[in-house]
Amino acid sequence: MKTKLFLLITGICSACTYAQIEFQEHIITYADIAKKVYSADLNGDGDMDVLFTGEDKVAWYENIGGGNFGPQQIIVDYSPSSLDLADVDLDGDMDILVVDYWFENIDGLGDFSSQHYVGSGGSRSSFTDLDGDGDMDVLTAVYEAINEWEGVYRIIWYPNVGGGNFPNYQGIAYFEWFFLNTFTLLPVDINGDGDMDVVMSGGWYENLGGGAFGSWHDFEVSASPRYFEDLDEDGDIDLIGFNYNNQIDDWYRNDGQGNFSFVSTIGNG
Repeated sequence: MKTKLFLLITGICSACTYAQIEFQEHIITYADIAKKVYSADLNGDGDMDVLFTGEDKVAWYENIGGGNFGPQQIIVDYSPSSLDLADVDLDGDMDILVVDYWFENIDGLGDFSSQHYVGSGGSRSSFTDLDGDGDMDVLTAVYEAINEWEGVYRIIWYPNVGGGNFPNYQGIAYFEWFFLNTFTLLPVDINGDGDMDVVMSGGWYENLGGGAFGSWHDFEVSASPRYFEDLDEDGDIDLIGFNYNNQIDDWYRNDGQGNFSFVSTIGNG
């Protein structure tokens, strides 16, 4: 069964008592599996293109105007466990991170170089500035199996020493997790102090500054973190988590220091 990769154009129904958003479907392509989908201006023409990873590739589609998209342009011909994008070499265009490697947008037009090595064995890799020096570092988890169902994640990060070079890594923690498909690893400024903390399933490590990390803080919530947004517009990041017991999404309010309290259920996960 094919999955549709589509663009949503929104409109507001003003005739309703409560505003409702209506969506019109615009199909970009069909894919067997679409694991991750991003929108970004990959060719520097001012509109948002679409980058995605599917069953056997990472590819992008150029927005040729008016929400119409050109043919598929393949970057790699395999499906990675993680995908992210940022301007790694600070040349003004968007580069791509595919697990252990990054690909340079060599001309700013969406033509990507051969792979640049970061480090081996990573998963759930992402770009983020952990040491606050203005360039993108790499946060990743290296999995070490204990048995078929459980293992240990070695949480590490690679400082970008300039130009997208990552010669060494620094350790953050070892983290045991029993349900591998539910493991979370995200960079988020949980306590609002201006640097990126490291969020994992169940809690977070505070970035003390310069990429040095403090002790573990438990979320003490009954949901697995999925998204972090300022839902109540009070200036700090709240938590949206999936409650596996009830199969629903809950949201939790951040008190500004990284302590979370249940507010309400959003809906089915």
